[in-house]
Amino acid sequence: MMTLYQLSGTALLGTRRSNLELKDLPLNLGLSDLSSEAQLLAAAGTLTLYEHLGQLPPRLKRPTVVMPKEDVLIISTLASRYLQIMLEGTFSDLLPEFFVSIKETKQRLPEAFLPALLERAKNMYTYRELIQPVLGKTGLWLAQQNPAWGFATALSWETAKHDWDSSVMLIRQAMIKQARVEVPSLGRDLIESTWKRESPTDRTWILKTLRIGLSMEDEPFLEMALDDRSHTVRKLAAELLSVLPESRLSKRIEDVAKHSFSLKESLEYVSPEMTPQLSRDGISQPNWADSERVRAAQIVDLVSLIHLDFWQCTPEAFIQSALQSSWSAAYITGLSSAIERQNNITWAKSLLSQTNYTANALKLVSLLEVSDVDELLSTFPEIQGPLNLYPATRIFGRWNKPWSEAMITFWLGLLHRQAITFPEDKLESSFEIITKYMARFCPGRLIAKVYQDLEKISTLGIGFGKICLEPLLILEFRQKMLASLGVHFE
Repeated sequence: MMTLYQLSGTALLGTRRSNLELKDLPLNLGLSDLSSEAQLLAAAGTLTLYEHLGQLPPRLKRPTVVMPKEDVLIISTLASRYLQIMLEGTFSDLLPEFFVSIKETKQRLPEAFLPALLERAKNMYTYRELIQPVLGKTGLWLAQQNPAWGFATALSWETAKHDWDSSVMLIRQAMIKQARVEVPSLGRDLIESTWKRESPTDRTWILKTLRIGLSMEDEPFLEMALDDRSHTVRKLAAELLSVLPESRLSKRIEDVAKHSFSLKESLEYVSPEMTPQLSRDGISQPNWADSERVRAAQIVDLVSLIHLDFWQCTPEAFIQSALQSSWSAAYITGLSSAIERQNNITWAKSLLSQTNYTANALKLVSLLEVSDVDELLSTFPEIQGPLNLYPATRIFGRWNKPWSEAMITFWLGLLHRQAITFPEDKLESSFEIITKYMARFCPGRLIAKVYQDLEKISTLGIGFGKICLEPLLILEFRQKMLASLGVHFE
C-alpha cells in the first residue's frame, strides 16, 4: 500500500516532474476523475486519517483531590428551595436574614450553591460578609482554587491585589470595603498603589470607601488628596478629614470658625477672607453675581466641616440659635451634613425634633438605633390630620432596619386610624412602602401576630387590601423560610 512518505516525495518534486501512481489506497478510494494535484491531496488526507485510526488518545493522570471533611450539617432540601427562589429574584431582599439564620443555627450552604454565591459575592461586599461564615470547609477550599474568590479566605496583599487590579469598579469597591473592615491599613495601601493612574471618577468612588475604618493613620494620604486636580476629589477629602478632630484640616477650619461665628441669641456669621488655603480645605468660592447666594454656600461648607465638639454647647442650644438666624437654612443644611459624617446620634435626634422632621434632617434617620426611634415616638403629639403629614410617617419612610414591637404597634395603629377616618383617596404609595419595611424587618417572633393584624386591616377597603397584599406575602414567606432552617418561635 502506498505510504505518506512516497506521497511526500511526489509533493516535493511536483506532479509534473514525478509520475503520480496511486496504488492500493484504503477503502478503494477512486480518484481518477480528479486532477493530479487534487489526487495527491486527497490521497494524503485519506492516508493520514487511516494511520490514526485505532490509536488510543494519550491519557492524563487524574489529580488526586482531597476534599475537606465537614463537621457542620447542610441546610435542608426545603431550605435550599427557598434559597433558589430568592436567588432567582423573588424576595431576594430576605437573603441577608436567610444567611444570618443559617449561621445562628450552625448550618452551612449546600455545595451546589457555592460557585454561584461566590461569584455573586465577588461583585458585592454585603454578600461577602454574609456568606463567609456559612460556606463551610468545602466552600473555603473551593475559594482557594479560584483567585477571583480569594476574598473568602484569609485576607492578604496577594488575595486583595487580584481584585484590586480588576477593571470592574464593583469588584474593586467590594475588595477595598472588605479590606477596610478587616485590615484598614491594607485598604489604604491598595488605594495608594494605583492612585496616580486612576481617573478622576474612579478616584472619587475609591475615596468614598475610606469612610470605613477612618482614622488618623489615613490623614497624611487625605491631606495629599486636597491637592488633587479634581474638585470633587478635593471636596471629598476635606469631608473625610473633617471627621477627624485631630487632623490638620480640622485645626485650620476651627481657626477660621473662631473668627467667623459668634453664638448669641442667634448664630452670627462674619465672612472670612477667602484664601487659596480655604479653597483647598473645601470652602466654596463660586463666581456668582448674587453675593447672598455665595455667602449661603460658604456657610454651608464651613459649618459642615466643623467638628461638633467645637461649639461647646448642647445640641438644643446651638440648633435653636441657628434657627433664629436669618441664615437658618444654610446653617441647618451644613449642620445636617456634619452630623451625618460624624455619625452623632445625639445631635441627629435633636435636629430631627427641633426642625419638625424636615427633608433636610430626615437623612439622619439612618443614624438612629431602634431605641432612639422608640424614644422619638413617645414624644409625638396626638395625630390630628392625614397620616402622610405625621412625623412618624416621615421617619418610618426612611427606616429600613429592624423594627421594635413599639414601632410595629404604632404603625399598625396609624394605619387602622387612617382606614376609619379618611377616605381611600388619601392613601399614598409611601404607606405601602412603610408596611413592606415593617413586614421585612419585624422580629421573627412577631411574624404571626403582625400577619393577623395586617389581614384585618386589609379588609377595611380595596386600597388597604392593595397596601397589605405584598407585606402579607413577605411575612408568609419569612415564616416558612425560617421554619425550613429550624428557627421556631413560641
